[in-house]
Amino acid sequence: MKIKKRFTHARGLAVWRLLINKDGSLLIEERDTKNKEVFYQCYHLETGKQLLKNFRPEETFWLGVEEFRNEVIYFHRFRKPDMPWHKDIIAYSVPEKKILWENTELVFGFRVASDLYAYKQTFEGSQFYQLNGETGEVVTDLGENNPLITELKSKAEAEKDYSEYNFPSFYTPGTIGIIDEVLASRGDVFEGKAEYILLPNCLLLTVHIKNKRQELQQVLYAVDLHEKKIYFEEVINKAEITLQFDSFFMFRDNLIVIRDKTDVVIYKIM
Repeated sequence: MKIKKRFTHARGLAVWRLLINKDGSLLIEERDTKNKEVFYQCYHLETGKQLLKNFRPEETFWLGVEEFRNEVIYFHRFRKPDMPWHKDIIAYSVPEKKILWENTELVFGFRVASDLYAYKQTFEGSQFYQLNGETGEVVTDLGENNPLITELKSKAEAEKDYSEYNFPSFYTPGTIGIIDEVLASRGDVFEGKAEYILLPNCLLLTVHIKNKRQELQQVLYAVDLHEKKIYFEEVINKAEITLQFDSFFMFRDNLIVIRDKTDVVIYKIM
């Protein structure tokens, strides 16, 4: 087993969200909370090519992403800065670097195949519309509280495919021998829970230990299961006040690590 760094994205801003489309492109949402600015970056995971750099919409902070599908990012605005409710739909093309269409009357609901279902809030409920996801054209007015919406939402959920992802689990001591062996071999005192991903030939493991200054730090280990030895070790969160979790996951053969809450590091597991 080998682990090779593909690329690093590091601008010193808080990594807010990561989204990956089926083409293997990674969308990074990062926020400057002090200056209230949001930026978007996009990379092709396999090649490391940057497809979108420091993109900042006109709405510089109160903006979020509904979905990243194919090469289009569907943004939303917020009704109020201090409220979580969404408004508007903005379809932005990554390769064309332009807004394809915008709708300021509707709110993004969900996607089924090439169709986008959006709604507007009414006094008695929600009025749904079927839109062409590529052009934003309203195809059908589905009316208020249409029972078909429940069926369509189920289809949308069924279309979501997480089979190429591998997310970490919390480890319970004594349940997996190789993890117990690795932890025992280190001779360190671990804080809190360990997280792990178990692959056919490799174990990925994160633990929290204290450094010489008695500060918590999170360490990532990669263990060769055949040789039963650590072949990669890196501190991914240092000088932590509290325990950090959800700092890594796998997509295909890519190990994606959020380091110090500001950097995104991509490794290839071979």
